[in-house]
Amino acid sequence: MKPLLPILTVAILALAAHAAAQDDRDQWPEGSARHTLLVEVEREQALRASLDAAHARLLEAFDDAPDDPDPLAQAVDAQQQAWLAYRGSDCQLAGMLSGAGGAWPHVHALTCRNTLLAERTAVLDAAAACLQRLPAERYRSDEEACLRPLVDASLGEP
Repeated sequence: MKPLLPILTVAILALAAHAAAQDDRDQWPEGSARHTLLVEVEREQALRASLDAAHARLLEAFDDAPDDPDPLAQAVDAQQQAWLAYRGSDCQLAGMLSGAGGAWPHVHALTCRNTLLAERTAVLDAAAACLQRLPAERYRSDEEACLRPLVDASLGEP
C-alpha cells in the first residue's frame, strides 16, 4: 500500500486543483507553482480525453466480435492499463528527483505525465490508422507491425 501513497497524493492534489482551477488560477501569479499546476491539471484532462478516444479507436480497429475478442486487442487493452500506472509512478519519481522545493515536484510530475500522454496518444493514433489501412483479409504479421510501436523500444526485440 505504501507505494500507492505518492500516486494517490498527486491524484488528490490534481483533483483539488481542478476543482478550484477556474477561480484560483487567476489569483496566482503566472509562472508560480500553483498557477502552473492549475494550468497543467486542465491540460491533463484534455490530453486524457484524447488518449481515451485514441485507445478506443485502436480497439475498434481490430473489428472483433464482443463475444470473441481478438487476443491482440486484449493484450493492447491490458498494456494500456499497465502503461497508465507506469506513467504515473515514473513521473512521480521524476518530479521528486527534480530537486525542486514546494509544489514544484508535483508540477514537474504533472508536466511529465502530460508529455507522456501526448506522446502515447500519437502512438495509439498511428497504430489505429495502420490497422485501418490493412485489408480485411490480413496477416497477423501485418497487425504486429502496426502494434510494434506500442512496445517500448528500450525493452528490445523479443
